[in-house]
Amino acid sequence: MVAFFLLYAVAALLYPGGSHDDKSRSGFSVVHNYFCDLLDAKGLNGEPNAGRFFGLVAMALVVPTLALFWHTVVALFPKQRAHRTTARIAGSVSAAATLLLLSPFHDSAVEVGGGFGLVAFFAVLFALPRSKHGLLFLGGLAAAAVSSACFFIWRTGIGLPLLAGLQKLAFALFLAWVFVASLAAARAEGQAQ
Repeated sequence: MVAFFLLYAVAALLYPGGSHDDKSRSGFSVVHNYFCDLLDAKGLNGEPNAGRFFGLVAMALVVPTLALFWHTVVALFPKQRAHRTTARIAGSVSAAATLLLLSPFHDSAVEVGGGFGLVAFFAVLFALPRSKHGLLFLGGLAAAAVSSACFFIWRTGIGLPLLAGLQKLAFALFLAWVFVASLAAARAEGQAQ
């Protein structure tokens, strides 16, 4: 995950400029640009995107990382077989669909990857309270709420000027939750052995 953040930071620093609301804006704006802007061959200002390679490598790294996460986080609820199976299968499909973000099928990737990701996410979330991981459950709810707001805005267009900035918040909350859940799962796995 650290490599992902570093590579995306480099991609953002090298992004030439332009956003959906201002094509002349210079550089990458956390509030006005989307992460996917970093994956395009050209900035929205029409200039070649020197950061694209770093964005593509970052995306290529996050896919196996998330697939691995969905397979290991289930250590937090070893006795809840349905939740474990759902998280693993839906999480794997979500991670694989994320690769489609690199193709002309961006919107389909968001819908399929996001949909299966939410199924995996909720399978884990709903298993946590019974496994006495209440704080992790609450943190996950916060991440899910912001992610759901992003999806709603994207699909309806209501509040669209807020979406780019909210996307970064949703991503940060989700990755922080993944990090904390991974630590808790590693601890639970260690105690089970």
